[in-house]
Amino acid sequence: MGCLDKIRKTVPKKCKELRDLCGEAIDQVKADEADAPMSANKYFRIMKLALDTKIPRLTEQILYYVQKLVAHGLLDGNHPDDCLYPEEERPKSNGMLPRRLIDAIVDEVCKCTTERDQQVQLQVVRALLTIVATSTTEVHERSLLKVMSSLYYIHIACANQVNQNTAKASLIQMISIVFKKLEQHSGEFSESLRRLGAGEVVQGLESARGGQSEVASGTSHAFSPSEARASH
Repeated sequence: MGCLDKIRKTVPKKCKELRDLCGEAIDQVKADEADAPMSANKYFRIMKLALDTKIPRLTEQILYYVQKLVAHGLLDGNHPDDCLYPEEERPKSNGMLPRRLIDAIVDEVCKCTTERDQQVQLQVVRALLTIVATSTTEVHERSLLKVMSSLYYIHIACANQVNQNTAKASLIQMISIVFKKLEQHSGEFSESLRRLGAGEVVQGLESARGGQSEVASGTSHAFSPSEARASH
């Protein structure tokens, strides 16, 4: 609710629609406080509209809140992308994957990379690292490449040495995190294949035993003593 209140107080009066949306959302948050767990996913479209105003002090605050909400699992992006776009600009997918809200979150944070305000750039770095590192969010395909490209851009283009070094360190840490996740999922996948293979082997052995029993039964029936005497 602090983020929504900040937006309403900071945006100029000419942004009446955005201010009204913030007021409605604040009332909704108050009504939902008794429900658990709470989710900020449905309010991100308001944050996106606020980021579109390009007000540096507001952008910095929103990026700060995005990072905190993601870190606490309140903004995981596991939700359809319900943000408002011009019809001709609406993204349709994330590479081979259907587009989710997490892709919109990544897009909006990465757009702030070109802002010249050094505090905004620093918040971009922090937000992107948190988005990739947090276990409750899943960033894949183009969105993951966009995150890494944004950090690299800040490292080579930012005039502030602290931001350059922070972006570089964050990118290195992020690559390590991604590979650890890959290894983890690869191990889980291999274990699933092993179990599946073991199950198929057991099933095959049982089928083979059943076939052997039928053969043995048929053989003993074909050469039973009574049938042998009858044939004589």
